[in-house]
Amino acid sequence: MELDKIVGFFCRKRNIVPEVLYSRFKSLATNSTRYQLWYYLHYTHGYSANKLSLIFNRNRNTIFRGIRMVKHHIEIYKGYKAEYEAIIKELEDELDCSSSNR
Repeated sequence: MELDKIVGFFCRKRNIVPEVLYSRFKSLATNSTRYQLWYYLHYTHGYSANKLSLIFNRNRNTIFRGIRMVKHHIEIYKGYKAEYEAIIKELEDELDCSSSNR
């Protein structure tokens, strides 16, 4: 499943165990990873807030808040935007390689 690959990639980049993203555990690194993952899945893969809330066991308001925070940070902070874009470029390159190897 592509979702598992995407979640695994984000976790490897941030040195986080994937199960933590689905749990109630909170830390700056975990929350930031969740929010960027939700933003990416929502805008790039068309996951709705309802679907994300079911997958990650959160309510819709939390999903929207996380997405909104990433959107705001990307607009305001150049370093944050560059970091996010670098992660996404590497992720999409990896996904393209894995899909072409089939």
